Amino acid sequence: MIANITFAQTEKPTYKVVVDTFEKNYNTNNFEVIFSMFSSDMKVAVPLNKLTPYLTNLKKQAGNISK
Repeated sequence: MIANITFAQTEKPTYKVVVDTFEKNYNTNNFEVIFSMFSSDMKVAVPLNKLTPYLTNLKKQAGNISK
């Protein structure tokens, strides 16, 4: 007999807000809003002029985020 054990993760409300905000802005091409969500360090590592073409290309290849 094989036991099947699964663990569900509880989603924190803060994470849901961030994910929903990212999804909404990604799907509507509001990449500047996504950039504004970054930390200061992340903004230096991935400037807006690099993020915008990256997300544009990703969206062309993968499409919108859907549930």
